[in-house]
Amino acid sequence: AHAAPPPPPTVTDAPPPNHDNEPEADALGRRYVGWWNAQNDARREVEHVPTIDGVRLRVSPTVFSPDARLTYAPTLMARTMPADLSGRRVLDLGTGCGVLAIAAALRGAAEVVAVDLSEDAVADTAANVASVERAGRLPRGVVRPIVGDLYDALPPDAGRFDLILGNLPIAADARPWRELGPIAQTLERCVAGLSERLAPDGQAMIGWASFGPPNVMPDLLDRAGLRTSMTHAETFGVTWSVCVARLAQVDDRSTAAGDLAPNAWLSG
Repeated sequence: AHAAPPPPPTVTDAPPPNHDNEPEADALGRRYVGWWNAQNDARREVEHVPTIDGVRLRVSPTVFSPDARLTYAPTLMARTMPADLSGRRVLDLGTGCGVLAIAAALRGAAEVVAVDLSEDAVADTAANVASVERAGRLPRGVVRPIVGDLYDALPPDAGRFDLILGNLPIAADARPWRELGPIAQTLERCVAGLSERLAPDGQAMIGWASFGPPNVMPDLLDRAGLRTSMTHAETFGVTWSVCVARLAQVDDRSTAAGDLAPNAWLSG
């Protein structure tokens, strides 16, 4: 296993990225992505990463690692998710090792469909779900891992979901995503399917970061006619964002701080 990187800098709430100072932001983003790629290229063995409520998740070398010492994206996604998902149906697109799917299930979701194009990722998710079930922390069958390409993986009768999660690729040259092709196409297809798969009063949460092309995700959501709000945090010299989207005909219900999940879902 590769040597553990140092802990990240202190996480702070952040304003939206300042695109008036893009040369500096680009330099910080390139530095982080270069470091992140080096850490991922050094991964050679299955790791067990401490994440949700002390649960250690299996992560294969070819699968995106949610290790908080490497990335803040899954952490901010989990912070932004509602703390109570009782009775809700959740779709997790690009589930990876299942970190967000399991987080949603632990918050009471009645059904979580976890989709990934990678067979390795879905195998990790299945193993991690089984481990949490054996520990008695989840009822059997709540999380259903499926191999497939975004919404194409769903059966025809899958219906609509109360929460759709998308912690999708941002850096095209990152090792877990090098075979996916143009990232913009993946993001466009993710957003295009929301109108068909999101429940009328549901919400989608899609991760982004300042090392990605500026405003790509907010612009895609706006062009799709969705109501959007943003949550930001800063660490590793990167501004991490979660775009929260709802169907246009639904009154905006902001994700106020009181509605957010606790910030202590990661073990030390």
